[in-house]
Amino acid sequence: MTAALVSPDATYNLAAAHGDCLDELVAIRRGAQKALPDFRYFLEGEIDCTLGSYVGPHLLGVGVQLLDEAICVGIQ
Repeated sequence: MTAALVSPDATYNLAAAHGDCLDELVAIRRGAQKALPDFRYFLEGEIDCTLGSYVGPHLLGVGVQLLDEAICVGIQ
């Protein structure tokens, strides 16, 4: 579903995170990288107990950060 929202000519970073379920993260990472293979950087992390206490254990997340080159060029 996320891949359908990303324009084919977009520049983006891709991220995945887990809450105490590393095996599932590996599967999610492979799927995300297959669906969106043209990412600039891939970021991976662990979701700590602060968020995990609200949503429960075995949390998985995937994120796409769209990069707008026109905006980035003006930042010094």
